[in-house]
Amino acid sequence: MDVVRTETQPPDRILLQPPAEHVSEVSLGRVRITIVEGSPQDAPGDDVRLPPQRIRAGEAYLRVSCPLADPFAVPELLRQLADQGALPADRTAELLARGISGLVAQACADYMDRGPQSPAVARSSGLARRAMLQRVKHFARSRLADPELKPEMLAQHHHISLRYLQKLFQEHGESPASWIRDERLHRCRTELRDPRLAHLTIAMIGERSGLYGASHFSRLFRDRYGISPRAYRRDHTALDEAA
Repeated sequence: MDVVRTETQPPDRILLQPPAEHVSEVSLGRVRITIVEGSPQDAPGDDVRLPPQRIRAGEAYLRVSCPLADPFAVPELLRQLADQGALPADRTAELLARGISGLVAQACADYMDRGPQSPAVARSSGLARRAMLQRVKHFARSRLADPELKPEMLAQHHHISLRYLQKLFQEHGESPASWIRDERLHRCRTELRDPRLAHLTIAMIGERSGLYGASHFSRLFRDRYGISPRAYRRDHTALDEAA
């Protein structure tokens, strides 16, 4: 998303257009958006590099600053983006939805972990277990590339026993290990369809989601989807070119 501030527009609105050559800053509700000139290597990990074709000179990246202590900042940002038709699609939308669901689960889990003051009905029902499960899944999705991501790691990070973690997944007909594998394969399948990642080898696509070894990745992918990752990418590339 390219943003630039103009003198005629209100400070809480943005205009979607190519950025100016100088550093620009706009506000969208309580969220501040800054276009920073410089090399992307110097940018923090959460910043987003702007497409080179949208930059008139040099390099720049996009930085979004959100007041984390303000619980209404993100909902207001999403509402204003929706009003302007600027919400993302495809892969970005999937990540956005998963991130929001994870935040909601985290909030619910924190609320029910406050102690004796928490609603007894909520603590004794399945709501707490579902919130914990979503919390675990949100954490795991953010670390799919980590080869150390295993059920034992998830249980230790969330201060629960491995047996309880397995019970959470079993209530939904899953196991932690199979869920992690399927999530990794799902992300690989999404990235194999992404033309922006066409320069990556099949092995590199697998490694980005924690599936190391081209033959190992190909076997898991074929077992799950009935087709090799190479053939899957080729078929979808042909479909895109035909369209």
